[in-house]
Amino acid sequence: ISTNIAKRIVWTRMASDFASVEDIFSRTVLSRKAFFALGEAGALDSITGGRRRAIWEIGLMFSRKHLFEQPKLFSTPIFPIEDFPDFPDLLLQEKMVWDLRTQRTATIHPLSFFRRYLNEFSVKTIESCRRMISISEQKIFVRVSGLVILKQRPPTANGVMFITLEDETGYIQTVISSKIQKRYREHIKSSALLAEGILQNKNGWLGLIALRLYELDGISGGYFGYANSQGGRDRMAIQSDQNLLVKKRVN
Repeated sequence: ISTNIAKRIVWTRMASDFASVEDIFSRTVLSRKAFFALGEAGALDSITGGRRRAIWEIGLMFSRKHLFEQPKLFSTPIFPIEDFPDFPDLLLQEKMVWDLRTQRTATIHPLSFFRRYLNEFSVKTIESCRRMISISEQKIFVRVSGLVILKQRPPTANGVMFITLEDETGYIQTVISSKIQKRYREHIKSSALLAEGILQNKNGWLGLIALRLYELDGISGGYFGYANSQGGRDRMAIQSDQNLLVKKRVN
């Protein structure tokens, strides 16, 4: 929602807390789009108990808007709570997808749902890589995976690309040479990657020199597209079905 709409809601709430969706509807002048955005983002959960219930109530308010224009003798709600159906809570995966769609961020990291699967391929968390490199001065070969949150190809880097990967424990900058870029041209467009390479730690900078890349499909939250000099953040991937597919077998 816009800043002006948010201010309007806050100023209205300063007089007294909102008691219900009906109360918000009668005390604020919100468009249907703004109202649904609040419901989908979870802003009404403390009032309705859940997002599905909020969306249902909002739809009911707008479909029977004419009832609010009629004078009421008593302060009883137009729609008794007893008449409301029971709605199942959102699954954690569904909540994450709704958060990403409405807020571009989520309280649950998308990759956390696949950690057990990734462990079977000996994929390290980014935080564990940081601990490994801090106690060893030798080159360490690792596999890491993460959402692609930034892609850069600075004009001064002699064709080198930098892809920042993020998992549930942190982020790491992956260095992609020109040779690796050509070999995995289609993969580097992906919104989530599994990368194999050599860890590097220089003055607190944790990096991975990529040797092989694998595309992870069906994971929400990362960004599609090619890198550019400013840093590519083209289009966020939001999947309705959280199924992980490794498009190349990891040997």
